[in-house]
Amino acid sequence: FPDNEIVRNDLLDYFVEIEHFDSQIARAIALLEKSDQLDNTIIVVTSDHGMPFPRAKASLYDDGSRIPLAIRWPKGITKPGRTIDVLVNLSDLAPTFLEAAGVEIPSEIQGKSIVPTLKGDAKDWRKSLYYSYYEKGEHNVPQHFGVRTEKHKLFYLPETDEWQLFDLVKDPQELKSVHDNPAYAKMKKKLTKEFHRLRKHYEAPPMKMKKGN
Repeated sequence: FPDNEIVRNDLLDYFVEIEHFDSQIARAIALLEKSDQLDNTIIVVTSDHGMPFPRAKASLYDDGSRIPLAIRWPKGITKPGRTIDVLVNLSDLAPTFLEAAGVEIPSEIQGKSIVPTLKGDAKDWRKSLYYSYYEKGEHNVPQHFGVRTEKHKLFYLPETDEWQLFDLVKDPQELKSVHDNPAYAKMKKKLTKEFHRLRKHYEAPPMKMKKGN
């Protein structure tokens, strides 16, 4: 970001909000501990997509699509304190809570319980995530839709009929699209197919695209 007073103040405001949020979490944990319910409670700490900084909130770049997720559940987490590096969506929280409570998960729920991953079994976990920013003009960001895997990301902007593909290993800051790079032709084809599969799976609204996309 540019180093000037406006940007510094925006960042300062954001850090103050984070500090306040942390203090409220500490208060909640203290109350649970005082009532002897701490170890009988699932604590989930997450957030929205942050402030609307460039390439952040309302964008498919990782700074805008990734959010924090920390879970404390003494009875349900194997080897607590570890980082679980899998693709999780906030829609996964509802089925997770239902499974933890011993309640049957309705078939219409689109998320997937993360209880198995918390217990150390992530072998059958999803390999991709679908992303949809469907607002028009909000945050001065055009509509865009995409798919992310562990190592790559593909997204489409219908307003300009533009595709972007990023190699997240070689280009973690997502600065140069390789969509038109012949070396990524197979990956582009694979992710495009997955993009359409996920749109169908989630019953996404129809979208006008040029023939061949």
